[in-house]
Amino acid sequence: MTSPTTPTRERLASLDLNSSPVKHVVTPSRTGTATARGLITQLEQENTRLRLSNQATALAMGTRTRQRIVELQAENALLRARAADPPRTSVRTREALAKAEEENRRLRASAVRARTMSSPSALRALHLMKEVNARFRRELRTIDVLYMLDCTVSMKPWIRAAASKVSEVAHHLAAQFPTYTIRYGFLGYRDFENSPKDRFVEMPFTDRIVDLQAVLDATRAIGNTDDAEDVVGALAKAVKFEWKARTRVLYHFADCPSHFKKFHDGIKDHYPEVDPDGRSSVDAEKLLRKMGNLGVDYYFVQIKKKRTAKMVTEFKKIYDNDAEDRKLQILDLGSDTTKFLPTVVNTIASSVAKSTRCDQTQTLIATYVHPLHPPYTTNIYILHYLTHHPSFPPTHRSILDPDVTILPKIDWDRASEGWGQLIRMESIACNLQRPLESVIRAPLEDLLADHIQAYIRPEPFAKGGVRYALPMFQPKDNRKLVAKTFRHGAREMSRFFEVMATQAIATKLVSEFNRHNPVRPMGFIDVRVVEVRPPEPATGTEGLYFTVEPFIEGEYVRHNNNAGWSNEAKATAQAFSHFSWIASGKRLVVVDLQGVEYVMTDPVIHSVKEPHFGPTDFAQQGINLFFASHRCNFVCAQLNLPPHPLQPSSPLSIATDSLLQELELSGPRQVNCGAVGCPAFVDIGIDGMLGVARTMSDVFCDPCNRRMAVYKSAACDVAGCGVVFKFQPYLWTARGMGRPTVGD
Repeated sequence: MTSPTTPTRERLASLDLNSSPVKHVVTPSRTGTATARGLITQLEQENTRLRLSNQATALAMGTRTRQRIVELQAENALLRARAADPPRTSVRTREALAKAEEENRRLRASAVRARTMSSPSALRALHLMKEVNARFRRELRTIDVLYMLDCTVSMKPWIRAAASKVSEVAHHLAAQFPTYTIRYGFLGYRDFENSPKDRFVEMPFTDRIVDLQAVLDATRAIGNTDDAEDVVGALAKAVKFEWKARTRVLYHFADCPSHFKKFHDGIKDHYPEVDPDGRSSVDAEKLLRKMGNLGVDYYFVQIKKKRTAKMVTEFKKIYDNDAEDRKLQILDLGSDTTKFLPTVVNTIASSVAKSTRCDQTQTLIATYVHPLHPPYTTNIYILHYLTHHPSFPPTHRSILDPDVTILPKIDWDRASEGWGQLIRMESIACNLQRPLESVIRAPLEDLLADHIQAYIRPEPFAKGGVRYALPMFQPKDNRKLVAKTFRHGAREMSRFFEVMATQAIATKLVSEFNRHNPVRPMGFIDVRVVEVRPPEPATGTEGLYFTVEPFIEGEYVRHNNNAGWSNEAKATAQAFSHFSWIASGKRLVVVDLQGVEYVMTDPVIHSVKEPHFGPTDFAQQGINLFFASHRCNFVCAQLNLPPHPLQPSSPLSIATDSLLQELELSGPRQVNCGAVGCPAFVDIGIDGMLGVARTMSDVFCDPCNRRMAVYKSAACDVAGCGVVFKFQPYLWTARGMGRPTVGD
């Protein structure tokens, strides 16, 4: 095992996560006792003036600042009492002088903060920010749902299913989103040979579910003489609906494709080129792009895959846009109409999470000033270090700011040719072989270090409210990775280590969670910190840091956030957040759970003690926000989790809890491969879950297991030893460590 380099160890020693903050003590030069006591008197006089000034502005400060001033006053009174005593030794006098100087510095800083916080402009800005946030919250709590159904004869079972379940769907959504305004609309379509009255059935958006129910009850299935339908005509009407909500969802139920040969193969179609309205496949493209620009989440319910597969493929080519996080989602339900209710409830919850994640994150960060971190700047930021770093050739320097163009596609196959030089960097990871308590107490102790070489493309392929995501490729193990850096604020090493420490604690807690054999296991992908140091001769300068994690393909969904919102349909995720509070000894809660299914990344920790997990750690306030909206579900019951005093008094109904259990049982049982950088998922059966979960960090995919089976021999490096020992090279690589140089 290798350890971090000396410069890295020195910088780690100053991090709050492993040790208490080191106070800087000023040692006075040798001086007489009388002179020192004179200095103490002068400092005391200035301290008194500063205290009076601070008291005058205390009412304009926050509670935390006023409390701190009270503490400083008590400490200063004690100092005055001690300084008034006859000095026993010169050492005592020097100590009193040092404390007085320290107190003076603190009071000066407090006075500056007080004047800043109480200025009229600051108060006006705070008031404006509160108004903006209130408006954001109102806009976020709205949902528009449009059901678009093919209403021909073959779709009769689905028309009846919709009619019988829409009220129940509305009931579940109202219970899950009690503070939201939800509107429903309906658009039934058939074909040109039907009468103008029968060709479309429309009901504008309304929050009256009885109106929707009445329209569906009256809708009949009518046949026609070809196998294609007027899908494009329906899309033309759908984009004209009065979409207003922040979350917009379209459910398209169909078992036949659209007219135009571009969208089908060899079916009977009366209008393969142009329809009676003069539309063609080109108009379909325009309408789909318009739908995407409206911010509508398009879910296609696939009933007869062979018939609609080509249409859906072409629609996705037009509709999907990675830069805007927009994808046409396929719900392959076949003829099983019983899946109507759970599918709609689950996917709407996912759409709500998607539409709120960026806005809420940015709003909360703007309103919450972390006591240990400066607020984020709102200025356009140029990532100077990356764009001018010697490791990156001039042709691959990029400006990263809030308006930067996001890569529409990652050209992984050109990494070794078009991304610049192969960069050597130090890789540092948390040691997850330690016990849970040890990791919670000091996640950055006993770090593991290695050196890797990889290509990093400076242009981001995605951005969130806090960080950019850049493509990274490690050729040695053919690893597709993601390098993340902060969009705003200082990019000092401590911020990156906070992210890694948070992920490490969450990973240990989820391993403990999986030991209890929940309905679905969960996992967090590995996160490490890499440091890119300038090549010779620029040694000695500060390095460039990234957090690095595997590139996981799939749809990322948020299950809860750090401000009290949660998707109750993801019962296992909510139970894990509750579990983290109990398993940590009521010291912290892991929230902001997000990822591909239950393989997650980028969690947030709210901690009871003084916040030290970055600006998204809202301390006790964040813990209270989670529990104030958390209603225990069947997973909480299975784990015997005790309720929190702040939880809602009204529990989940038996029907809702049963639906949640059905949703979770229908999902995949997967965890991520335990090898550092490996993006593979590992399927875990119910029978084998408990045994595997005892060592979740040792769960590997089949390719990694095959590499584990290879042993090599090496001679011990200890002077005078030379004993030959065997080891598994890939096991050390999978742990994020350099190969051993000393045998057991």
